[in-house]
Amino acid sequence: MASRRIVLALVLLASPVLAYLYGVFTAWIVSAATGIDVYGYLIGQFMAMGFIYFFTLYAALDIYYILFAAKHVSRGEIPEKPPSMTVVIPAYNEEATIADTINSLWRTGYPSLEIIVVDDGSSDSTAEKAAALGARVIRHETNKGRAHAVMTGIKNARGEIVVTVDADTIVEKDALHRIASFFRDKSVGAVCGRLRVVGEEKLLTRWQSIEYSIGYAYTKKIQDAMDWVLIPSGAFSAYRKEAVRDADAYDTVAEDFDIAMNIRRRGYTIRFCENCVAYTKVPSTLSSFIRQRIRWGVGGLQVIAKHGDMLLNKRYGITGVFGLPFHFLIGYGVAPLEFFGILLVLAMTILSPLTRIGNPETLAALLLWLIVMKALGIILITPGAIYASRKLGEKVTPRLLLSYWLVYYYIMMWPQMLSILIYLDLKKISWLTK
Repeated sequence: MASRRIVLALVLLASPVLAYLYGVFTAWIVSAATGIDVYGYLIGQFMAMGFIYFFTLYAALDIYYILFAAKHVSRGEIPEKPPSMTVVIPAYNEEATIADTINSLWRTGYPSLEIIVVDDGSSDSTAEKAAALGARVIRHETNKGRAHAVMTGIKNARGEIVVTVDADTIVEKDALHRIASFFRDKSVGAVCGRLRVVGEEKLLTRWQSIEYSIGYAYTKKIQDAMDWVLIPSGAFSAYRKEAVRDADAYDTVAEDFDIAMNIRRRGYTIRFCENCVAYTKVPSTLSSFIRQRIRWGVGGLQVIAKHGDMLLNKRYGITGVFGLPFHFLIGYGVAPLEFFGILLVLAMTILSPLTRIGNPETLAALLLWLIVMKALGIILITPGAIYASRKLGEKVTPRLLLSYWLVYYYIMMWPQMLSILIYLDLKKISWLTK
């Protein structure tokens, strides 16, 4: 493990140098190809520097995966004597889906299984349907929000292992057995299962399917090999009860991230199981998608602020020194950088007399730069696409992958930007907690 981390550290330390060299090279090529003036050269260098730095970090992770993580199998095995388990389902007006979720859990045949449905002030028949199917129902008289519902379930759980599952999620038959096997290692505090997308066959949901397989499963497999899995998804993850019993995750809208940081503080590790599969529904409309991603974005910032003392703190190992800073830079640095960069280029092209307004060479330089950067992005996500297609069985066609990078990428950026603005205006956060 030490040699693996040394190799990764060397690649990461080299990434700023590689970014600078590529930035200079790209700017020189653009300048030579189009003949634009010194301002065009400087803009090209500035933009290439910013983007390539982030892309090189991703490339470093790809290299690490190819060298080491591909051999790091985290599939999960069915244990002979599984520990007692409680599944917590936070629910608010989920009468249409709660039965399918509960039935899928009973069908696993897991011994010593308790199912708790926390009815968070529902006005429909969620509680009645859950109780009729054998679940233990705990009711909130008023809607307190997902975080409160999850924590209520955890506090009342009787099992040694607590699993959180969304009310519209279906787990595979062996998923609970496999995810429980990781807890034979006493150092494990949580295990993140793998989510697959189901629902309406729309372009937006297909893009999210790629995101879940490349952006989440592929990335988490690498993180698992490095021991810096940060966010076990609340839709399907398992926790050691004693590791989360005293967690305080009531005051954020990203309780899964918050709980994970509490686990890390207590010295536990977090794992990822690619063979522990559950099927979840994702937003099928643009408005619901944007709302979900704003909530994720704001919640992430809340958690980072709450646990800010962990940033760059060697006491928390690779999570503090690298994992959290990387998550913050990638999650909240790329969108502002790209928007600012594009606006800067446009402003310099249109407003500055030094760029000669209307000069076709300047426009050609901008287009060439955009083509180079997007082509590089496609190259860097290709290993993840191959993993998703060949290892996970996801349908990742070249056309879909291209539209994912050229269109969906920018759709994702918009709620990222909004989440930063909303977080800075705390009065607007309350609508996300319900």
